[in-house]
Amino acid sequence: MVTGDSIRKVAAVIAREYAQAAARKDELPAPPVNEETARVLAERKRETFAEMLAFLQDRQADMKAVGEGNFNFHRAPAAVIFGVYPCRDQNFLKSGVAAMENFMLAAAARGLGTCWSNAVSICQESVRAALDLPSDLILVDGIAVGYPVEGSPINDIPRRRLPIEDVTEWRE
Repeated sequence: MVTGDSIRKVAAVIAREYAQAAARKDELPAPPVNEETARVLAERKRETFAEMLAFLQDRQADMKAVGEGNFNFHRAPAAVIFGVYPCRDQNFLKSGVAAMENFMLAAAARGLGTCWSNAVSICQESVRAALDLPSDLILVDGIAVGYPVEGSPINDIPRRRLPIEDVTEWRE
């Protein structure tokens, strides 16, 4: 759990890494998938961001604040960074992701808002250094934790899901 100066330190590291990548026009690391899946993911990302931006602009949201929110845990008072040691569990990444989801469900049951931050894993070397974490700790990702701001348009962004038949294959 990080709060106070630590959460500000992590947010600054993430913002710096993204700004440097943007200046170099680097693409962020992509998951290891085949060409067709990469094409589908890129198209979904483009469509999702276009819909999200149109939604926020229609509601006259502060776009600078929304963008910065991605790098500063949406100004939540706390963040939980999940990390795993691969040498201690052969299912280390799956266990880490399952723990994150369970944490988010438990927080919601207690009236807290959460937001997954994959910037933590993308910038993990810098985040580990900023928090003086062991080099063999793999950061799965981070979660912003706090009470949602009532009336914030970011809370109402529509989330379009693929039809279940497009992502599920049933066999007998």
